[in-house]
Amino acid sequence: MPLNLRLSGPPRSAMLRTTGALALLAFTGTAAVHLVSATPLAAQLRPVVAAGDPVRIGAIIQPVWHYRGESDAADLQGFFLRRARLDVTGEIMDGNVHFRLLPDLARSPELRDAWVEVRGTHGGEAVPAVAAGIRMGQQTVPFDLQRERSMNAGHFGERSIASRRFELSGGRDVGVMGYARAREGRIHLYGGAFNGLGANRRDPGRSPLLGGRAIVSLGGSPARGESDIARTASPVVSLGAGAMGARNSQLRPRPGFASDRVVDWHSWTADLHLRWLGTSVAASWFEQHIDVGGNDERGEGFFVSAGWVVPGHDLEFVARHSRATWDLARDAGPETEQAVGVTFFHRGHELQTRFQLSRERLAQGSPDGTSTLILTIEHQLLLGG
Repeated sequence: MPLNLRLSGPPRSAMLRTTGALALLAFTGTAAVHLVSATPLAAQLRPVVAAGDPVRIGAIIQPVWHYRGESDAADLQGFFLRRARLDVTGEIMDGNVHFRLLPDLARSPELRDAWVEVRGTHGGEAVPAVAAGIRMGQQTVPFDLQRERSMNAGHFGERSIASRRFELSGGRDVGVMGYARAREGRIHLYGGAFNGLGANRRDPGRSPLLGGRAIVSLGGSPARGESDIARTASPVVSLGAGAMGARNSQLRPRPGFASDRVVDWHSWTADLHLRWLGTSVAASWFEQHIDVGGNDERGEGFFVSAGWVVPGHDLEFVARHSRATWDLARDAGPETEQAVGVTFFHRGHELQTRFQLSRERLAQGSPDGTSTLILTIEHQLLLGG
């Protein structure tokens, strides 16, 4: 689908023209510096504390400037922190017990991850035939691709509209999860039971939320992110599927329900991630069913995202299209997102700059909805983690 970033309404103000000029100047300057110097690709992430130490400390800071042009409201611009996190990880008892603490200070301080994991291996010498573990605490619910892949190494700084609409809010809950990995990490299985109330909640729930995910990777192990700045020499294709659901639940991925509504729901997803010689493609399909008084309300969505790293330069061009549709009688239409961008890698994913332009169409009770043009300039500093 061609990218159409034209908004209806009167011409943009002088502020938009000035903003565009400044953004173009920043983009041109950054591009010139990178294109004249071919720096090594794929600088590896390094922990703040030495690799042999039992505790490692990492951090991620993502300051963002963004401009929002609404089709039916005044333009807005400003700065914010997308992420400001400390990542404390460690291992004890000869590496058999691992833990993680991940607070986020970007908005109000909140805890993202806080878990303890017991690990074990079976068979093999240098590489175990099977690695398995049980993790308990607040953690990511196993379900979709963009929670499995770190957005620190994603094509875009934010997840797609479809991922945000059909996963849990924040993607995390408190519970227990078991996993197993085999064939040098090319087969992954995850399954867990959670409170079903979301992160940072300790109230008892009516019934658990169940979630699981399976991954098969052909040609190599799954990557930690969407981009292929390492320029993988041979094709690697990862195929994944996930499902989650709950009965008598007040918490659902799909927004717009009153908080006192108790329903049964389940969601599933299937996805693909390809990387080869600097080219990477990620795609997911989502479907959700909600039982409301015996009536099945169905939602569906997808995203397709692609990136290409310029040979010999720390520079990647990216594009994404996403769509989410559900409950047409209530919401009057889908949400869509179209986005393009370019990322400059100063030290791989440790230090990078993103320029991104997107158009979102949000359904708000009318067939036409509301169009929003979003321009973002984002820097990322990533240490360890």
